[in-house]
Amino acid sequence: MVLPSPYHGFVLNESAPGTRLDSWKEIAAYLKRSVRTVQRWEQSASLPVCRTPHEKKGSVLAYTHELDSWWTSRGSSLAAEPEDSVDAALQTGGGRYLWTAVLFVTVVLAGTAIWVVFRTMHRTTPMLRIVPLTTYPGVELFPAFSPDGSRIAFSWQPPDQRRSIYVQVIGTSGSPLKLSNSENGPGNIPAWSPDGRYVSFLRNDPTTNRLSLIVVPSLGGPDGL
Repeated sequence: MVLPSPYHGFVLNESAPGTRLDSWKEIAAYLKRSVRTVQRWEQSASLPVCRTPHEKKGSVLAYTHELDSWWTSRGSSLAAEPEDSVDAALQTGGGRYLWTAVLFVTVVLAGTAIWVVFRTMHRTTPMLRIVPLTTYPGVELFPAFSPDGSRIAFSWQPPDQRRSIYVQVIGTSGSPLKLSNSENGPGNIPAWSPDGRYVSFLRNDPTTNRLSLIVVPSLGGPDGL
């Protein structure tokens, strides 16, 4: 079926051989030119494109064999022709804007990275302050924090006395709670039970010189006191 075309005397030949191209984009890709350039060639160089009657003007098609024949006859005069000036200007401007955007993003990312590194290198670390938990005279050894961190058990030997196990509530100034009787032997290495209810420690029996494991309530309890 052959239909007359209102453009340049070309016809829509549905039985024509070759590949059918159904848009300006496909036609431009086939000829390796921009869409604006091939549209200009339709007007100025009789590019063999067809439009189906009663369809919008932008609906075009072409056959590759007709484009090949047209290029054979007209290509020598068009091959050296530059891309459409308007289209090229748009492409150049788009590329310039793209590179500007890429450069801007690169500068922002580089600046952010430098700022983060600078902050990390020059971050002021607060000075640690040592705060004594107890200030009792004599010798204090083997501190052990309770599971909740509110108390501390330790071995304390006041001047001229034997070593015993004590518990101090952290942050208070009251006297510590004595858990072991030094007369039964010095207490060492206290440890808390997981629930904080008991404190265990090692005792060296002065009569037998043997170590014993003693467990007492953390709030005080029987140990010969």
